[in-house]
Amino acid sequence: SRFAAEIRGYVLCELNDGSMNAAISVAGVSGGVAATPEDTTALQRAGIPELLDLRGRDERWVYLNVDSAFNRRVICYQKEEKYCCLTDYAVFAGAWQFFEPINAPVTAALFARCELNAAVLGWGNDEHSTVARTSAQGLFLHAADWGVNLSVYSNLEAETRQRVFSDSVDSRPGVHTVCFVMTDGDNIQWILNDFATSEKWFGSPHRGQVPLGWTVSPALRELAPTVLRYLYEHAAPLPNADEFTAGVSGLGYVYPSRYPVSARAGYASLTAAFMRKADLRVVNVIDDVLDREALRLLLQQDQIDAVFFYPYADYAGLKGRIEWVEDKPVVAARFRLWGGFETTASLAAKLNRLPRDPDQPSGYSLVAVHVWSNTVDSVVACARKLDEHVRVVTPSQFVALVKAHLAPGSGVQQGRRRSRRPVRFGLLPAFPNPFNAAVRIRYRLPEPCRVELAIYDSTGRPVQTLVNRAESPGEHTVRWNATAFPSGVYLCRLRTPAGRDVQKLVVLR
Repeated sequence: SRFAAEIRGYVLCELNDGSMNAAISVAGVSGGVAATPEDTTALQRAGIPELLDLRGRDERWVYLNVDSAFNRRVICYQKEEKYCCLTDYAVFAGAWQFFEPINAPVTAALFARCELNAAVLGWGNDEHSTVARTSAQGLFLHAADWGVNLSVYSNLEAETRQRVFSDSVDSRPGVHTVCFVMTDGDNIQWILNDFATSEKWFGSPHRGQVPLGWTVSPALRELAPTVLRYLYEHAAPLPNADEFTAGVSGLGYVYPSRYPVSARAGYASLTAAFMRKADLRVVNVIDDVLDREALRLLLQQDQIDAVFFYPYADYAGLKGRIEWVEDKPVVAARFRLWGGFETTASLAAKLNRLPRDPDQPSGYSLVAVHVWSNTVDSVVACARKLDEHVRVVTPSQFVALVKAHLAPGSGVQQGRRRSRRPVRFGLLPAFPNPFNAAVRIRYRLPEPCRVELAIYDSTGRPVQTLVNRAESPGEHTVRWNATAFPSGVYLCRLRTPAGRDVQKLVVLR
């Protein structure tokens, strides 16, 4: 009775058959609610009329009679028995909700009605066939079939900035560099459920003992920004920082090599925009093959610093290969910490035997940590078995070292020494600028040197020193959190023995 004035009527269905998804879909575009026969007495008592009886009908009937009313940028691929999950978002978004076999004609027809680069929320019977089908039709997938309260989460707002982001790291000779990345963070339902609280994962009391990379969907910035803010606010600080990267394959789960060429530029632009809002710089990609051309448009985006790559059939199948696309690294996983393939002891033994040369690709190991068979404790146990010449770093530090030592012009490329091409000194454009709370300041160094990076107010008075240390050559990023400072114009000054550079920053509230 309380909400009767806001409900146009009810759409009648049965639980756990095709009429359930049909009714949910129609309810979203008609201003009604889906109801079973058991609900009708209460609805009629409240003065809510019947709009449509869909019992005995399914998605095919809706497609033939109501399809033109639906959202073409979002579609929910959801089994009827999971009606308690994701349904609220389908109704809120005015989106189709259906489930048929992934290769069924009606599935192809419903996917084809979507715009290019539309989102599919839900999951199929098989991961590879589902992602292959959605990718081929220019759609990206979010694993969200057990997601709850997305209609509420997506209407909340929160600033999402990683507080511990830093790619500043000293180069060290005679070490092997390792980066651990936890898989499956693109799984929206996992992030919304026990990811943050379970002691296996982000709720582990041992988190913060080892630098650790996590994956998260950039779409969480719109689907559940307060959840993303919680993760960022509770991330472990440096030196054993938690750092989030985008996964998997950008804004959503796709196989880039199967994505339509006509949709790739739009998808790359969307991915960069969402990564910018979610404060992510590295994107993890899964595909059947490493397709350089399919990755090129992603790496042309200023927001994306690198790709971490994993072949679907074997995440470590390319054995640590490093390629360069648009002068940015595509780093393939060298190992996978995965039940049945590798233990913490066997992985540590292999890492301890690898070359200790930062000027060779063999001096770096990206390790994919399978979260369903391993935990944070697994990573900590492995790290404790590493020799002192094996160094564990965050994803951004890993990328910075790879760029500094292996990039074309850095002096070494794929193991072949070259003459070093000069790197231009100076500050790069800060982002965002103007800004409200925090800004990312980037700068390049041509040689190892002492660096002072400081902030001054408009009168020239120093207000905060951000960096005062020796740093390696290459590109560096530092975040300035200006929440304690008033609105106005500030100057960022970079000073090294090689010279000085100044950039204006504007705090605007």
